[in-house]
Amino acid sequence: MTAFLKAEETLDVHEKLGFEFADSGRAFTLEIRRGVAVVHDGLDPDTVAVLETREPVWKAIAAGKRGAVAALAGDDLDIRGGKVAALRILGYFEKVD
Repeated sequence: MTAFLKAEETLDVHEKLGFEFADSGRAFTLEIRRGVAVVHDGLDPDTVAVLETREPVWKAIAAGKRGAVAALAGDDLDIRGGKVAALRILGYFEKVD
């Protein structure tokens, strides 16, 4: 499943969301700035929140095979920092089949 940034809704946005994968030790920062989304290696210090999970869990969520709410309710996904901000940033994307 593909996801596209709703650029028209993010023209005045500059926010960063971090991703940390416990199984691989990898970390990334998703930066949304003026309608453009860019992924950087590593965690930037000014992220509004960090999603902590394992790579297979995130891949299943991104593919639409698993719900983020179910992962949050269990032990498979945690949000460190601003939970509302993290969900807002993820809401800037729309899934396309």
